[in-house]
Amino acid sequence: MANLKGVDVSHWQGKTDWQSVKRAGYAFVFIKLTEGTSYVDPNGVDNAKVAKQAGLMIGGYHFFHGVARESTHFRSVAKGLNLDYVILDSEDTTLKGDLTDVSLSFLDAVADLGKGVFYSNPSYIKSHYNKEMTKYPLWIAHYGVDQPNVPLWASWSAWQYNDKGKVPGIAGDVDLNYMIDSFAVKKVAKPSTTAKPIINKPAPKPGGGTYTVKSGDSLSVIGQKEDVDWREIAKLNNIKSPYLIKTGQVLKMPYGSKSTAKIYTVKSGDTLSQIGAKIGVDWQTIAKLNGIKPPYTIFPGQKLKY
Repeated sequence: MANLKGVDVSHWQGKTDWQSVKRAGYAFVFIKLTEGTSYVDPNGVDNAKVAKQAGLMIGGYHFFHGVARESTHFRSVAKGLNLDYVILDSEDTTLKGDLTDVSLSFLDAVADLGKGVFYSNPSYIKSHYNKEMTKYPLWIAHYGVDQPNVPLWASWSAWQYNDKGKVPGIAGDVDLNYMIDSFAVKKVAKPSTTAKPIINKPAPKPGGGTYTVKSGDSLSVIGQKEDVDWREIAKLNNIKSPYLIKTGQVLKMPYGSKSTAKIYTVKSGDTLSQIGAKIGVDWQTIAKLNGIKPPYTIFPGQKLKY
């Protein structure tokens, strides 16, 4: 049989109509749940529950920072979700040396919650893993090729082959995947042509706060004051063209607005991923909020909003 189609998501994808995803022929979704020792993806649990309700096979993944106790954090979030797969996402470029033992320890500790899976890319596997890691099946990331390069393993079980996919029910780009048919847990319900769309609502991001409109304010002026995109303010408050606001109106503010944002001062030796683990915020969120792009360079003394 042909490979099954799937996607993987985190809070970056926002609201998702999982019935539309299912009707488009997708059979599974791998969902970010946690990272490090404290971060919880704000959409993860809701994504898992609603995607399962829509009839998709679901996997929950944890972005790994190389600490054994991260399995306890993942377990606290993943238990009770009835996951089909539990996945260790290992690609933190700040880590050194062989990570096989600590990665096996993580998966061994959570494999009773679902089928254990290891995710990484070819170069990272070559740098940090040995043959013992093949105890668990491989979800490989490799783009722009007819078949992925698979070090150590005899074959892949799932393959992330594109990070710019377009899928009905998902706004913007999303990662696309294949799964070999024999790896499926065989719990996928047939698509319904009559069911109403099921849309999950992402949990609100913390720390946005409110702003009371002052005389002379406009959305663009408020955006400049609060150091956020005025269009995000409009969207959050359901304000449409001609974007009218009035004095005294209380506006909900996007996460990271200047008056409510927290500040972290970069210390010598810090990386974004280490900072994210310290403060319990996804490092990619920190990068986006502060306009930091690849190669994600930061420097001691730099002030980062989060």
